[in-house]
Amino acid sequence: MPTPARVLLITLVWVAVAAGWFAITASQHPTRALALGVTITLVLAFAIAAHLNLALRARRRRLGTSRKAPWLVLIPAMLVLTGLALAIIRTLYTRAGYTPGPLAQHFAIDLFGMAVHVAAVAGIARLFQTRPAAPTPANSA
Repeated sequence: MPTPARVLLITLVWVAVAAGWFAITASQHPTRALALGVTITLVLAFAIAAHLNLALRARRRRLGTSRKAPWLVLIPAMLVLTGLALAIIRTLYTRAGYTPGPLAQHFAIDLFGMAVHVAAVAGIARLFQTRPAAPTPANSA
């Protein structure tokens, strides 16, 4: 179980990711409120997928299951999370009186963005992963 300090750090990193995406994409939306809603929705979906991936991989290592096993859960989860995020975004746009863009195009873009964030978090986690010390002649006897 992660410590409260670690949870706070991870949360702050995701807030920074959201702030960065908001700064980059705010001009692509009709209003700043819509930009904020879209950013929060997507970053939340990205974070859920990324942390699901970490949990699945930790479980695989712990249980020694197939390397394919996490993908059998992660890919459908990413498709569902992208669909849910897109449904929320399209609802936000419609309720604000704007017509959302093409569904298939936005689904593909958002799914790609999710895959990039999942891969980035996995790479960062691997950098910080603690590995058991290699046996040395002094401690291997």
